[in-house]
Amino acid sequence: MPKEKVYKDVEKTVYFKSITEELKRIGLTQEKASELLGITRSGLIHRINQDKPSIHWQVYGLSQYFEYDNFGERDL
Repeated sequence: MPKEKVYKDVEKTVYFKSITEELKRIGLTQEKASELLGITRSGLIHRINQDKPSIHWQVYGLSQYFEYDNFGERDL
């Protein structure tokens, strides 16, 4: 069962087990995810360990972006 992350500022609940598992699910390495987010890999790991809402929303955005059927057509 996915771990539930609840943010009081928004009406929608974001569900995923962990950030690293979500990145694997959408087929991204930590290196590629950090490149797409414009941060270093160590910065990504630091943000994941802090467990603040901003990194959850960034990963949520990546997962929404990469879940489309036209993954191969995305300009990376």
